[in-house]
Order: sequence, then C-alpha cells, then structure tokens
Amino acid sequence: MGVEVFQVILVALSSALGFLQGLIIYILRDTRREFRELHSSQEIRVAKIEESISNLRAEIPLRYVLRDDFIRTMGAFDYKLERIDRKMGKLECVRRASKGEGENNEHCGK
Repeated sequence: MGVEVFQVILVALSSALGFLQGLIIYILRDTRREFRELHSSQEIRVAKIEESISNLRAEIPLRYVLRDDFIRTMGAFDYKLERIDRKMGKLECVRRASKGEGENNEHCGK
C-alpha cells in the first residue's frame, strides 16, 4: 500500500508540475506577444517623430532667419536709410538755397 500511495502522489505532483509548466509557458507567450505589439507601436511612433523632425529641419531655413543674416540685412538697411537721409538733407539745402534761406542753415555747409 505504501508504494501505491507514493505512485499516486508522484502522478499528482507530475500532473501539477505539468499544469504549472503549461501555465508559465502560456503567460510568457502572452507577455512576449504584448511586448512585440508594444514594440511595433513604439517603432511606428518613433518613425513618425523622425519624419516630423526631418520636415522641421527642411522648413527651418524657410521660416526663420539666422541671427547673422538678420544683422547683415539690418546693417545694409541702415546704410540705405543713411544715404536717403543724406540725399534728403541735400535736397532740403538746395530748396532753401533756391529760396535764399541757405545762409542760416547749419546742416548745409558751404
């Protein structure tokens, strides 16, 4: 009788271990499947972000002015404004001279 009980206990333990092994394999496969789905969705998100960054890099030169370019452009603009101011001053001197007001104007040097 002791041997039969031992065999029954052994069969029960083997069955329980087989069931646990199957359960663990099922849980691992399910976890692995979820991980793969998550990984593929992450890859899609990363691809979209990379595309957005690439588009942004292409648009930046068209939308924004570099600091050096702005300074250069503003310097040229200031130079042109100064030239216009000098020409307007000369025209004012000519106008005043034609009216006989040129002697009292300090900006119209002689």
